[in-house]
Amino acid sequence: MRPEEFIAFQWLGALFAGGIFQLFSGNILVSVIGALIGFQFSSLWLKSKEKKRVKEFNMGLPGMITSMIGSLRAGFSLPQSLQMVAEESYSPIKEEAELVLKKMRYGTSLEDALMEWKDRIPSEDLELMVEAIIIQRQVGGNLAFLLNKIVETIRERSKIQNQIKTLTAQGRLSGMIISLLPLALGFIIYIMNPAYIGALFTNAIGIVMLIAGAIGGVIGFILIRKITTIEV
Repeated sequence: MRPEEFIAFQWLGALFAGGIFQLFSGNILVSVIGALIGFQFSSLWLKSKEKKRVKEFNMGLPGMITSMIGSLRAGFSLPQSLQMVAEESYSPIKEEAELVLKKMRYGTSLEDALMEWKDRIPSEDLELMVEAIIIQRQVGGNLAFLLNKIVETIRERSKIQNQIKTLTAQGRLSGMIISLLPLALGFIIYIMNPAYIGALFTNAIGIVMLIAGAIGGVIGFILIRKITTIEV
C-alpha cells in the first residue's frame, strides 16, 4: 500500500465512523468523536502490524545468528553468511537480509547497510548484534565467538521477559477488564432501557460526563500498562 492510499483509507474510516455515530446519536459532537476514532483506526492497525512484524523478527533472530555463526566457522565471510541466511530463512528475516545485501550490491558499505538495518527495525537484539559486528570490524577478534555470546544473551533476556509477562499477566488483565467494564455496562443498560441512558448522548452535561469518563478510562489504562511493563 502506498502512503497516499493509506491516507485515503484514514479519511474514509473517519467519514464512515462519523456517519455511524451520527446515525445512532443524532449529535454532531458525538459524530466528530466517531470521526476521530475512525481516523485513528488505520494508524492503530498499522502499529499493530509493525509490532507483530518486529516480534516475528526478534523470534527468528537467534536462529539467524546461529546460522551466521555456522557459516563463519566454516570459513565464509560475513556477506556470504548473510547470503545463506537470505536463502534459507523465512519472512521477515529473509526480506531484511535480502535488503541488506541489495544495498551492498548498489555500493553501500557493509557498516552503513547494517546501520540502516538497525535504524529500520526497532529491535534491541538487532541493535546489539549490529554494534558488535561494527566494533569487531574496527578492532578485530573472533566474530563467531562474539555472535555466540550475543545469542546466549538474547535467549536469556527472552527467557526473563517471558517470566515477567507471566508474573504481570493478572495486572494487565485487570487493567483491560476495568477499561472495558464501563462500555459493557453502558451497552447492557442501553439494551434494557434505551431512554434511561439516552440522556447521556443528548444532554450537554451527559456528553461532558462521557468525554470525562472516556479520558479517565484511557488515563487509567495507560497507567496500569506503565506499571505492568518492565523493561529488560
